[in-house]
Amino acid sequence: QTPEIWGLPDDYDWFTHNIVLAGDDGIPFGAISALGSALAIFLAFRNNSAYDRWWEARKIWGALVNDSRSWARQVVSWVSLDDCPPGTSEAEVHAVRRELVLRQAAIVWGLGMHLRRQKGLLDRIAPMLPDGERARYESVPNVITALIIHQGRRVAQLRKLGFIEHFRHLDMDRMLTRMSDIQGKCERIKNTPVPRQYDEIPRIFVLVYGLLLPFGLVASLGWMTVPVATVVALLFVLLEGSGRIIEDPFENRFMDTPMTALSLTIERDLRAAIDDELPPATTPESHPDEHVVM
Repeated sequence: QTPEIWGLPDDYDWFTHNIVLAGDDGIPFGAISALGSALAIFLAFRNNSAYDRWWEARKIWGALVNDSRSWARQVVSWVSLDDCPPGTSEAEVHAVRRELVLRQAAIVWGLGMHLRRQKGLLDRIAPMLPDGERARYESVPNVITALIIHQGRRVAQLRKLGFIEHFRHLDMDRMLTRMSDIQGKCERIKNTPVPRQYDEIPRIFVLVYGLLLPFGLVASLGWMTVPVATVVALLFVLLEGSGRIIEDPFENRFMDTPMTALSLTIERDLRAAIDDELPPATTPESHPDEHVVM
């Protein structure tokens, strides 16, 4: 029966019964269950797509690790005193090796900072470059592209000077092409966001589901509705949030591709190849925002 409009207790009971509890039986649980099932399927599809982006980024950087080590091996093996022009000293050979290997380390460090749009890129890579080379990159639109191009020009110049044999130069040029491919793949992931509807629709329906869930459970669970609905709704919120976090793997967050740790690992390997002084290994204390890569 309709309560007296001025009777506060009756008015309060009517509101509690019909609005808060949605009548005698609440909202049919079948409707809530159907919404939850549809939402779970949508979240699974969206999170799989986000994970694919995250895993592809990690595979790309894994290829960068391998190719950087291969580059160092090529430089150390092919730029040797026996194959250089007459009169070349061991110090000159070492200087050429060091230049080519450390410029590759600069490419790796620069790519990570470029993807994260971090400031101070040139300051970070300048110590790895020959004196005066930093000025070459002060006004270029893409420092990484300019570094790879200059590396190619330098290798071609060394071939003309007799430091690198012709067919070896072709292999090294193919390796530089792989560097450009890796850069392009990373920039594709970075500059191609997940479609907006994949971001907004799950967020809206997780909110709707969380608000409706207690009304579907109250008739059967009573006071246990509060903890049960909270746990279930929290699970959906975490699933939705985890997809949003990993869909952009180059944002310098904990779950992103650990580019700083990988860059330091590559630099240590490259410097070891030319018997150079090694930088300290990465630790959770030195890079608390990233995974430790040994």
